This record gives sequence, C-alpha cells and structure tokens, in this order.
Amino acid sequence: MSRSWQWATLGEVCDLATGGTPSTHNKSFYENGEIKWLRSGDVHKRDIHDCEGRITAAGMASANTKFLPLNSVLIALAGQGKTRGTVAMLRTQATCNQSVVSIMPIDEQSLLPEFVYWYLRSKYHEIRRLTGDDGNDRRGLNMRIIRGLNVPVPSVTEQQRIVAKLDELSEIHAELASCYASAFEQTKAVWISALNRELEPKDWWTPVTLADVATFHNGRAYKKEELLASGKYRVLRVGNFFSSDSWYWSDLELDPTKYCVHGDLLYAWSASFGPRIWDGEKTIYHYHIWKVVEDSSLIGRMFLKFWLEADVERVKAASGTGTTMMHVSKGSIEAREIRVPPLSLQRAIVEKLEEVQKRLSLLVDVHSKRLEAAQNLRRSVLAAAFRGDL
Repeated sequence: MSRSWQWATLGEVCDLATGGTPSTHNKSFYENGEIKWLRSGDVHKRDIHDCEGRITAAGMASANTKFLPLNSVLIALAGQGKTRGTVAMLRTQATCNQSVVSIMPIDEQSLLPEFVYWYLRSKYHEIRRLTGDDGNDRRGLNMRIIRGLNVPVPSVTEQQRIVAKLDELSEIHAELASCYASAFEQTKAVWISALNRELEPKDWWTPVTLADVATFHNGRAYKKEELLASGKYRVLRVGNFFSSDSWYWSDLELDPTKYCVHGDLLYAWSASFGPRIWDGEKTIYHYHIWKVVEDSSLIGRMFLKFWLEADVERVKAASGTGTTMMHVSKGSIEAREIRVPPLSLQRAIVEKLEEVQKRLSLLVDVHSKRLEAAQNLRRSVLAAAFRGDL
C-alpha cells in the first residue's frame, strides 16, 4: 500500500443506509407500484439504472424505507451463488430491501463514491470470507461488518486517476466479454444447424417412440434433512451441471437405478432441461433428472444424446415460450416420436457430429482463454491500484 494514503472505516467516512420489505400479504403495497425497489439479485451490474421490483408509496411507508442517495455504492449483504459481496453504483432513484446497503461518502470532496466502488470490488473475495465462502454457507453480511471495513483515502486527484484507469480497463473487458458472448452464440447456432442437418429423418428410418428404444429412470426426491454437508455420495442437482461449487451429500444406500456413473446419459427435465453425459464418479441424481438407459440393440447412446439435444429446440418451439424455464413430463418425453436408422449409420452420423463438436470447442476455447486473460489482467490491475502501484 502507498504509505502516503490515509485510512478510515466506512462507518467513519460514509453514510450507510438499507431498506425493508413491505408485507407480501398486502397487495396494495405492490400492485401498480411505480417506486423502484432493489433486491440483492439486482446488484450485478456496474451501474444500476433500473430494476424489476416495484412498490407503492404505501408499501414504502409501511417498510420504513427511504430513497437511497443517488450515485451511492450498493453492496449485496446476502444472496445465492456469487451475489453476496457484489457491489454496484446506483444511477437512479430507488429504494431497497434489507439485503442491500447503500454506501455514500459524507464528503464527496475528499472521497469519491466511484473510488469506494472499485476498492470494495477489489476486496470482493476478502469480504465474502468474513462470513464464510465454502459454497454451501448461507450466512450473510450485515451493517456492522460493512461499517467496520477499512477503506483508503488518498488525495482526490489520486482517486480520480485510479478511477479513470479502472473505468478504461473495464470498458475494454466489457468489449471482450461481448465478443466472446457473440462468438459463443454463433458456435451454438452452427452446432444446432449441424444437429438438424445430420439428424434429419429419412422415410426409410424406423419410426418409434423414445419409450420403445430407452428407459427413463426417475431420480430421487429428497427431504431437506436428508441433504447433508458431507457424506458418501454427492447428490447431483440440475444446477451442478453448470456449477460444481455447491454440492449436497447423502449416506443413503438406494436402488441401483438411483445412481449415475461416469458415461451415463442423463436428462434434466426441470428449468434448464436437456441431455447431459455424466463425467463424474458414482453419484445420486436428483428427482429433476432422469437417467436414460438405451436399448443398445436399437440405438446408440451418443446418437440418442444428440437426438435429444436437437429435440430440446423442438420442445421449446412447440411450447411457444422460447425459454428453457419449463418442465417436461416423463410421459410426454417417452411419447415423443423418433426415426431410427440402422446402427451402422447411427455410428457414422455420431462421428460427423463429434468432429463438428470438436472444431467448435476449439473455437470456444480460444475465445474463452482470451476472456480469461482479460479477467486476470483486470484482477492484477485492481490489486496494483490499491497497493499504490498503478
């Protein structure tokens, strides 16, 4: 740290404020509300100009909450996943619930809100560790902890210089992230096109239902007390397909059909539904997942997996919602018609699709590594900025 910088606690140099939640049993507190009302999940952008939540003036009064200072720093006290400890700048008139704290410098001539924002952002992981950060920890931050956080107070000129540098870097990172997102969507579109092209049914392929060629096994519905912090088996939930940092465990010994092992074909039928190949160890899979066991004399596993993947788009189109936030019933999936070519042709189709998949994965990896390099640069610059080395 720069030895010339002064230090203070947030409570010494900032006004802190939070809000409340109007009773959800009183519709008049929410219906036709025009007052913006923030929750912890809204604190996910650099600048907040709007939010989904709305309350009425009566709701605002009932919760004893007030408008937050414009251009103040917001920090999420609680929330699932990565929300806790996330910071943002408030750029609109809004209130909030009790899971968000507004931080506003008492004297903006000596401490800039944007400087506080960048400093707290640089300390994100340290702040989370104040209440535990093991993935399953649900403890939140609180006003006492936030007030006690130390913040550097260099000269305003130095603050302005650091903020300008970090803002510039943030814009570059945002452009790279946008390019990566665009490239990912393009590769996804190419993949869907390849699936549809190679799996387009021919008249001479055998028409059957999925129930004719595969068995869909139900996962287990757990009671809350059965989900453990540690145990013999991990419990695979839909969210674990996308993030492996939050797991439940079980010691239960179940029917063999309730376990999945490496290479099994699974199908998530709730929320982000679709097929997955499990690449982990022996695991219990949750009720929102089916294990799909193919009749290998009729259909190959990867051919079935690719067909189910292409079918996700057809199910979405048929639903008319265009969203993956939906449920698929076991009966409806088993009744879906599929045309099956001979096994030799299935293997040839799978080889073509796996080659396409390999090439697209290489493209995604290139963009992903570039984005990761930009993220690492941003983290190192953030750290250097508040050591006085920028």
